[in-house]
Order: sequence, then C-alpha cells, then structure tokens
Amino acid sequence: MSRPTRRWLLLIALGSGCHSRPPASHSHAILWAHPDSAPQLQSYLHAWPAQTPLPTQCRDSIATIDGDSVGPLRIRQSLPSVLAQCPHPLVGWNWGDEGIPEPAFMVRFGTAVVLVTLTDTTDAATVYYLATTDPLIRTSDGVHVGMSVDSLNARLGPLEFLEGECGLYAASKRRPHLGIQLTLPADSVDCGSLVPKPPSLPRGSRVATIFLHRAA
Repeated sequence: MSRPTRRWLLLIALGSGCHSRPPASHSHAILWAHPDSAPQLQSYLHAWPAQTPLPTQCRDSIATIDGDSVGPLRIRQSLPSVLAQCPHPLVGWNWGDEGIPEPAFMVRFGTAVVLVTLTDTTDAATVYYLATTDPLIRTSDGVHVGMSVDSLNARLGPLEFLEGECGLYAASKRRPHLGIQLTLPADSVDCGSLVPKPPSLPRGSRVATIFLHRAA
C-alpha cells in the first residue's frame, strides 16, 4: 500500500492537491539520486529491505502524532529544519499511487520509522506528507496502526469514508490533518463499492497506515 492520491485528498477537501514536481536544481545539503536508481521509500513502510541499514535515530524515544506533527516534524516544515532534527535520513523517492516520484526521506524515532515527503528538492522545500505503519507511533488520542475501525470511531467520533485507487480511507473533522488508510472490509467484493452506507462502518477493517497532510 502506498500513500493516497491527490484526487482523494481533493475529494474530502483536506489535502492540498497541487504541489510542485522536483525541479532540476538540487539542495546543496542533500544528494538526490535519479528516481530510477534511488530507494522507493513508500514500500519501506511495509517491508524494510534486509540489506538496507535503518536511518540514524532522530530521537531514541517513540514520537507522538499530535495535530499536524509527528514528534518534532510537522506539515509545512522547511527542509533545513527537518535536517536539523533528523540530520541523517535515508534519502529516496515516494512514487505513490500515481507512479510519479516525489522527493522523500525515511527517518526513525526509537525503533519506529516515518516517511517524510517533500514538495520539491530545493532548499525552499517543505513537508507536505508524513506517514507511518508502525503501531508504536500513536496519536495523542490513542489512534494507532492495527486498531479496529470500531475503536477508531469511538476515539475520533463520526468518520467519513472514501475510496481511492481501490483503497479505503477514513477521516474525522476533529483532526483535519489526519488521514487513515484502512484494510479492506471483510465483505468487500469489488473496487468502487468499498465505502459503507452511513452510519455503517466497514466490517472488519483495521487501521493500516496513519498519515498527516496539508488541510484545506
């Protein structure tokens, strides 16, 4: 599974669907290898390659998701500020659902890893997407990877469900920056019919990925 498409973010009016692509000029602080020869970091969220060393810890403690931040990292944070907090990230690209490479880092808090996606490769780049599949990283209200959709609803209140690229997502008005990708419902059959009719919840779904993004 990879991060949700911009189309989905636009549908729920939570994401910033327009952001620039990696320009030719590169940051002096980071060497951006060609996307075809660099790590495709979105896949590392689900299966870390055995021969790839983990990035150096930003902190030795597990981070908490709060508002628009994961520990010291936050949406719209500048590239220099990210590197000040995590000076030795694993550098690569996030190809996402649309197969378009975007500059990204993999960083680590304690044993937990976080994917950081940037707007571009210049020194003026900012963070627009943070994601984790690690159950150790939790929101301030206890949402974590692996919890049931019923427990998610109990903590965040009424949920809005949307489908994108044959994936099921949940959002809450209480947490405008928070996005959640769910496992597919137990009774799902075809793409295009994953969203349950209100007030039903998708039966058997669990939290698969937690991510933060720019809110409208």
